[in-house]
Amino acid sequence: MFKDLHVAGAGSRISIQPTVSSPFHPPTFLRKIREIRHPPTRDILSGFEGVVTPGQMLLVLGCPGSGCSAFLKTLANQRGDYHAVEGQVSYDSFTPKEIHDSFRGNVTYCPEDDIHFPTLTINQTLSFAIRNRTPAMRLLGQTCKEYVEDTTTRLMKAMGLYHLKDALISNAEVHGVSGGERKRVSIAATLGSAKRKTFKQRIK
Repeated sequence: MFKDLHVAGAGSRISIQPTVSSPFHPPTFLRKIREIRHPPTRDILSGFEGVVTPGQMLLVLGCPGSGCSAFLKTLANQRGDYHAVEGQVSYDSFTPKEIHDSFRGNVTYCPEDDIHFPTLTINQTLSFAIRNRTPAMRLLGQTCKEYVEDTTTRLMKAMGLYHLKDALISNAEVHGVSGGERKRVSIAATLGSAKRKTFKQRIK
């Protein structure tokens, strides 16, 4: 649940092209000191409110620069990039501070850029992500290895990647899966890491 959400970012209203002598120019020097002491801010989000119930998916639509990323990052409790975040945000009965201190791994933000090891296969990538977040409490008699294999297979089938399980993730230099398939790998890796709440950046 989020109510009266207000996010402000630090940014200058005026941008002047620096030169070699800029650091020694008195007005520039004084402006830098003033910006350090009182950084200029601009509003990114203001007056947002809403409720996302368990099992529900929230779709955020907006043009570039409208604050979609700031909104998702704020809900994912990643506030370090912003000058100020005000308003009420709660995760069931937990506050953002409690989530940050004790349950950081249960709320995650999946960024737009897909950063993986390009020489690993899809199966290896997902298996590694799931293995690092294997729960201690599993089905009766299920070993850690069986859990990883079963979850990896289920996610690959759900994301339409099973037929590509032995294909390389790839990048600009290594040939492998396409950009859209790599995006699905990112989503599957996030979902398979035992996350409770996931906030995903835009999908092209």
